[in-house]
Amino acid sequence: MKSPHQHNAVNSDLNARHFNGPIEDRLAIRELLDSYSDAVIRRDQMLWSSCWAMNASWHLGSQIIEGRDAIISHWIDMKTNGRGFKGSYTRAFLNFPGAVNIDGDKGQGWSYTNELLVDDENMTYHLYGMYSDLYVRENGQWVFEERVFAKLHIDHPY
Repeated sequence: MKSPHQHNAVNSDLNARHFNGPIEDRLAIRELLDSYSDAVIRRDQMLWSSCWAMNASWHLGSQIIEGRDAIISHWIDMKTNGRGFKGSYTRAFLNFPGAVNIDGDKGQGWSYTNELLVDDENMTYHLYGMYSDLYVRENGQWVFEERVFAKLHIDHPY
């Protein structure tokens, strides 16, 4: 008979894909990621804001924005005033899950981003990143409770 520790090690080896929890919830998280991407590309404030919990936090490097209203205000300012990377604007944004783990009405995971940015001089940049996420079910919908962004790589024209 195997010890509980050995059993857990075997289970973790068999489930190396990092996707755990009810399939309906994992699908809802995937739809959250896809809705977020769609909202970024189309600059859809209503859709983008619906992706965040009321008490969410968004970590962008050393900057931490707390609360959905503050997050939305920051995003609008970035999109309106070109305060993204080198004053650029997002033209394409894709977000792919690497892990989604659900436990009741909470979850955690990570995803990878691929973003095409264009500045005022029509120079293009490709920003590759990773979000570490906490999810929460709020009013029956999965939303981001926390997103922590880390830049993995950026290609630029000079």
